[in-house]
Amino acid sequence: MATTLRERFQEEMIVRGLAERTQQAYMLNVELMVRHTDRHPSRLSAEDLRAYFTWMIKEHQAAASTVRQHLCAVSLFFETVLGRKEQFFDGARPKKRHKLPVVLSFDEVKRLLAAIEVDRYRTAATFAYCCGLRCSEVIAATSEWINADAQTLHVHGAKGGLDRLVPLPSRTVELLREHWRREQPTGKLLFESAYVRKRPGKPMSADTLRRAVKLASKQVGINRPVALHTLRHCYASHLLERGVPIPLIQRWLGHKSIKTTMLYSHVTEVSESRACELLAELVEAL
Repeated sequence: MATTLRERFQEEMIVRGLAERTQQAYMLNVELMVRHTDRHPSRLSAEDLRAYFTWMIKEHQAAASTVRQHLCAVSLFFETVLGRKEQFFDGARPKKRHKLPVVLSFDEVKRLLAAIEVDRYRTAATFAYCCGLRCSEVIAATSEWINADAQTLHVHGAKGGLDRLVPLPSRTVELLREHWRREQPTGKLLFESAYVRKRPGKPMSADTLRRAVKLASKQVGINRPVALHTLRHCYASHLLERGVPIPLIQRWLGHKSIKTTMLYSHVTEVSESRACELLAELVEAL
């Protein structure tokens, strides 16, 4: 892909407010298409695009989510950089599968967090669970996000460019204060890179934090696939189990659609069981 096309695409993504990681992914997607087709993008026809995505699905065996991302990236590139709006993109999107998230019990979460040996990673993972945060939000968090008096966390620049306020329990505030005294960050970031002397002002490595969580899950004998994001799923499910209304959980998670939050109603068996108990109690009182 020519340098000028790269620069124009980069500018278009920045103007549209795409997150940095999304920009990187979209650029790689378009570059993969160019390398595979071995042709200048402006010379690709609708049939060329169809052949490329057919290869991706059949030969490359890409997951539906990967294909959707590639379609979004290439479609945006063609429309904004080449000035072409191909009808092919409108009907080529694979249906999104709504997989039920992996959810651990509260006891499993406690054991997992306790098994993380490095203090800074254990605190970061606990912070993710206590506030229902994404990995990107954990490592981007600064001291300015915290309002200890109001016991709130102001999450800035979340997915979709949305800010949100979430509860910050007093115990979590204490953990963060202990972490701050122990680590003594050089700036406002709560979780700095372990190599702060070489990388001043850089956040903790997301990959290292994710690995710490996965390793801990294996050490405590959890056989299901566990990731740092699993703690966010657990946060939502455990709140739902305890009767917190779904619209409130939606707001705390920063979901644009309540349909996304409703997924947790399908994995929260305790809530259904408790609802049956409440119904039985009502009937008994007749």
